[in-house]
Amino acid sequence: MIRSLWSEKVSRLRLRDFEFDPVTGVFQAIEGQTQFGRRRDDWGNWFGNNNPNWIWHYHFPDRYHNRVSHAGPFSSKTYLAADLPSRKVDQIAVPLQRYNDVGMRGHVTSACSATPYRDRVLFDDGRQHVFVSEPVHNLVRHFVLEREGVSFDARRPENEMEREFLASKDPWFRPTMLKTGPDGGLYIADMYRLVIEHTEWIPDDVEQLMDPRSGTEKGRIYRVLARNTKNRRQPDKISTATAKEWLELLQSDNGWKRDQAQMWLVETRGAGQIEALKSLMHSGKAKTRVHVLWTLHHVRQLEVETLRKAFLDPHPEVRRNALILSEQARYRDTDGSGGEWAHLYERLLGDNETFVRHQAICSLGAHASAESSRLMVEAMHQEAQEEAMQDALISSSNHHLKTMVEHGLACDACRLGVVMRSLVQIAVKQKAPWIGASIEESVLMLTGIDTASGLQTSFPSDLTRQLKERREFDQTSSSVIEDQHNTVQAAYLINAFLKAGGRALINEDNWMLSQNLSNQVARLLMDPVSRKDRSRVVLFAYLIGVEAIHDWEHWMGCLMAASFEITLDDREAILRLLMTSGAPLDAGMTRWIESAWNTASLQERRMLLALVLKQPAWTRVLLESIRSGFFVSTGEAFEDGTLTAEMEMSLRRLGDKPLHTLALVAMDRRRERMGLSRLSDQTVSQRFETLAKLSKDTGRGAGLFLQNCGMCHRFHGVGAKVGPDLNALSDRSGLALLTAILNPNDAIEQAYLGHELVLKNGDALAVILQQRSSDTLLVNVSSGEQLTLDIDQIESMRPLGRSLMPEGWGDALKDQDLADLIGYLQTDHP
Repeated sequence: MIRSLWSEKVSRLRLRDFEFDPVTGVFQAIEGQTQFGRRRDDWGNWFGNNNPNWIWHYHFPDRYHNRVSHAGPFSSKTYLAADLPSRKVDQIAVPLQRYNDVGMRGHVTSACSATPYRDRVLFDDGRQHVFVSEPVHNLVRHFVLEREGVSFDARRPENEMEREFLASKDPWFRPTMLKTGPDGGLYIADMYRLVIEHTEWIPDDVEQLMDPRSGTEKGRIYRVLARNTKNRRQPDKISTATAKEWLELLQSDNGWKRDQAQMWLVETRGAGQIEALKSLMHSGKAKTRVHVLWTLHHVRQLEVETLRKAFLDPHPEVRRNALILSEQARYRDTDGSGGEWAHLYERLLGDNETFVRHQAICSLGAHASAESSRLMVEAMHQEAQEEAMQDALISSSNHHLKTMVEHGLACDACRLGVVMRSLVQIAVKQKAPWIGASIEESVLMLTGIDTASGLQTSFPSDLTRQLKERREFDQTSSSVIEDQHNTVQAAYLINAFLKAGGRALINEDNWMLSQNLSNQVARLLMDPVSRKDRSRVVLFAYLIGVEAIHDWEHWMGCLMAASFEITLDDREAILRLLMTSGAPLDAGMTRWIESAWNTASLQERRMLLALVLKQPAWTRVLLESIRSGFFVSTGEAFEDGTLTAEMEMSLRRLGDKPLHTLALVAMDRRRERMGLSRLSDQTVSQRFETLAKLSKDTGRGAGLFLQNCGMCHRFHGVGAKVGPDLNALSDRSGLALLTAILNPNDAIEQAYLGHELVLKNGDALAVILQQRSSDTLLVNVSSGEQLTLDIDQIESMRPLGRSLMPEGWGDALKDQDLADLIGYLQTDHP
């Protein structure tokens, strides 16, 4: 929560950003939340990001979502540059030791300060350029944005496909903040640190040997300009600029200057320059026209006629901003008929640009006239099948719900669509006085129920009452939710039940209804017909919300057992719901977690562990399972390789002293079972002292590399790409190399953990996972071969939790062999 000291109003943020009015002091939660900086471009489009995502665009503000009660969740943002190739980075600095997200090396992991460039000094091509800093990999990424639908597409420039806009060989270079300066330069704040990760992720014994605050006295700011850039004249003191100079600044190519000019004009209520300001609406610069519209609005000098002319502006972004302003009460119809705006809205509802049509639908929800309802029906008919438009149509139904539902019932093209389904559910939940027979007919159509078969009494209470007045039902007949041919429809029927008062019917006294729902949801989850239908995730969300789950072990077991029927994304989304829901999870949780653990994906195990850590009793059960090697509740063997170094660290850091002690014992027993009899640092150091006295034959070392290492590792362009490329090692000192050879599992990255695959033909493979989709698996085999396997070929898959490099092989090498091998691995050239 956040409280305004001015107005004393309290706003609940709940993972959202906020804005405030500097005049009134009013705070307001808005769509979000960004992790490091929220920025807008010249047209009022807002962008944000978080560490693993370069950039996203807020295409659907909260103000539209909030005006419709009982509507489903809306997606407020579009992720840009989210494909795997875009996530890879071209680091040129020597990589330092990673302590967090070690498997993300070479991929974006610390994105911050997504900054649209707002000038023409660096680029004069008319395109929208955005920069994002990535301090972990010592670089700044550059994207070019192009409008695509209601949002944007982000691509790297053609000449930067294999190199970054800015990258440093200095591993202490940590760019964190970016800004467009008043001179058109890109300003980059470099905090310059040795360690960028939080000390929470650094092992205590390592932290004692380093200074995590090295560099705090340093730091610098860079300015990036195009070659031969001429310095622009700046006012000596911008605060003393004349009114004429401020109007000139409003026409500048530089976004910072235009912002400063607009702020000054708003603060001075136009400074007597209203007519001169209005004349700028005829300026050739579209960006200036956007500023003029909003400046006139804030000083309450924007005339309706000027706003209407902006609807016809040649630039689509000016038209979009005019639509947003038209939502304000002061610009709406004087007589309430809607006729004054109708022809203009009708024109923009047919605009060539998708994002303008989208905004027209969103803005139309602010108007409550009969003409507005007519236009909403037309928009529904034209756009309801377009996924990008569906949220806009639903959110704008606040004044037009009855008209839109009536159209949907009469229109074959709209009746069975997502928009119509949502409108019906909103009407039922709001107990709209006109729902009667119309809603009955709509439900029957939407769910595909045969009107002769009837519904069981566990349907929405209000709706059931209406339906009962019209038909006689067989209380024992099968409902459509038990019809194997209507799986997807059944899911939405249960959704309607939950939205329309079902919570009140689910309690301990109505166990038959709870059991029925649980059984039907489990069947829906297992049904391959609906495997790609997102209704399953929605069902989990609602059932968790109404606390309808009384048999966690069976119910969740169905979810985790169908590993190849339910997409990984769906399963992870459902587990994430459990993590954040606060649902009263019972003792059966530990049993189904244990039954799911060995076969779960890495991300699923991370979430399962998060669930376990919610309850000390569950944590103790898991630690006892790890200690003994067998799950306490099920008696099944605990697969030691399923616990990653990251998970082990979380368990070793438990604050509860008895649990912390148990965790240390459990981890040691696990390592013993896995044969990870790590040589002590003293033993390795002693052997290194012996090797250091020997001369090194790098030519012989090259042969030893090919013989012993080349089948998995690559060095100087020779060898296989199963494990890490040894040229990328950040530390090739003799002691570090010897430690890696003798204790190969000490610092293995997540990306190189081994897995054992058993195929349905009986073959067993030791592999490293490269990429997984819903249908295929790309793996590197220990033999050096890369294979693409169909999921259907795989009988079982389990993580080994260790490197494919066998323990102890290095210890068996002679001292001279080790010295020659290490000598070769220290060479800079073949």
